[in-house]
Amino acid sequence: MKRLESRYKGPKQALPYQIVKELAGDTSRRSYMIYLNKIRTTKVSGSGRFTKMACYRAPICDILDLCGVKYVTGNDAPRGGKTGDFIEIKTVIK
Repeated sequence: MKRLESRYKGPKQALPYQIVKELAGDTSRRSYMIYLNKIRTTKVSGSGRFTKMACYRAPICDILDLCGVKYVTGNDAPRGGKTGDFIEIKTVIK
């Protein structure tokens, strides 16, 4: 957690920072985007023709690189859709 705070110089309220902070052990805010050691990088909001998808893969990967965390990116959607994007953490975070 201290390594994350010392190396990341961006806004602390940004969603990618909050996700990595939660992964590092912060329990003050729970996200629906983390399950076991997989981070779902796409957030979907709205319905019908007003659906909006925001992908946070690049900023999350940048923050994980700053912290020295090893990870693998992938997509487990049946036809390669955007909502299947994930980052699987390989490093044990303490």
